[in-house]
Amino acid sequence: MIHVKYAALPLLLAALLSTAAGVSACSSFAVYADEIYYGMNFDFEPHTDVRLAVRPHSDGYVFLGSFEHEGQWLDMAGMNSLGLFANLQTVPPLELENAAGASMILPQLKAVSLQSAGHLAEVLDILGDARLVHVPGFHLHSLYADMYGRAAVVEAGAEENYIEKIDGQYMVMTNFNHSRRSEEAGLDGAGLDRFRTAEKIMASEWDGFSWQTGMDLLEVVSLGEKTRVSLVFRPEQNTVYAAVGSEFERIWKLDLEQQTIEGYRGFDGIVEKDIPRRGIRIQELLEPN
Repeated sequence: MIHVKYAALPLLLAALLSTAAGVSACSSFAVYADEIYYGMNFDFEPHTDVRLAVRPHSDGYVFLGSFEHEGQWLDMAGMNSLGLFANLQTVPPLELENAAGASMILPQLKAVSLQSAGHLAEVLDILGDARLVHVPGFHLHSLYADMYGRAAVVEAGAEENYIEKIDGQYMVMTNFNHSRRSEEAGLDGAGLDRFRTAEKIMASEWDGFSWQTGMDLLEVVSLGEKTRVSLVFRPEQNTVYAAVGSEFERIWKLDLEQQTIEGYRGFDGIVEKDIPRRGIRIQELLEPN
């Protein structure tokens, strides 16, 4: 069931982002090795500000990564205290068929899922029989991953919802329509190079995967100054590692339970901050005091 109180925000998100779809090109992954890790590069216009926040609710917390666009803060990735990860990335336009009847947009599915779900199965129950649709002029897909080895790419496919579930120990998503992977010859330039590179790294490194491996992978597939933040999630430790503004030589570590952020690597001396309820902006982290 769709909760009404979450309906307006996703619609606003999609409407505002529709003018910026062409500049977003993100990469994400989930890996189940000795530990569980999720990761995402958020790539957008250079100098776009990003905010990292931990929002408490009755059942725990939700970590949210958001970015500023035209005076609004828009969520693009998150993880809740149940260990569920969910994000939003853009894809090229895809004409939809069979879109009549009950429908849902992906920002709405993500918002509701992060508030209540801990399993991929619960996310799919929230979606139910609703047809995923796009806001005109703007197309999205999502990676969902839980603490139980289940992950999936979720898209509005051409004829029906496309749910690609993990087959193995890792999953990668970049900004092309995964429902069209059989047409790879016609998809070059739509994120396939980054997808193939990340898959190769995963195939060779997943057995000894660590947060550092994840950050190294994100650095390899980053887009330079367009990569505004790189996040590696360690759900079993309630921890997120962050490289901000393409500064991979400096790594921040967020403790989600304590709601603190510390300079973890590449800093002179101790740098630690509380994360205020409003969140902390990467502009506040690029030149720490």
